[in-house]
Amino acid sequence: MIFFHHYNIIYYSRFIIINYLNNKPLLYTNLGISIFLGFFNGVLLIILITFLGIENHWGVKTKLKLKTVKDQPHEQKIKKIIYYKELYDQNLINLNEYNLVKQKILKLKKK
Repeated sequence: MIFFHHYNIIYYSRFIIINYLNNKPLLYTNLGISIFLGFFNGVLLIILITFLGIENHWGVKTKLKLKTVKDQPHEQKIKKIIYYKELYDQNLINLNEYNLVKQKILKLKKK
């Protein structure tokens, strides 16, 4: 639709330039038509986007469906293990504590 909008402006701009000196009311007519068609294409685009949003809202599966960013349980475990590994690398905890915490994290059940 946007392509047609630009095409209309280019198409009618020829008439605006040609008829500018001869007939000024035609200038405003062509400009008005170009603005109206551009506005109409924009309205159609907004309606299309809204319609897709409503479809998604009512449960129709579309490719535009956004996924919420939330860590899965295994991702949380991996982050905890990495955190304790960094603590071990900085010598803030010893190897036994690191292994103990790692075993506890891996044995946690899903809630």
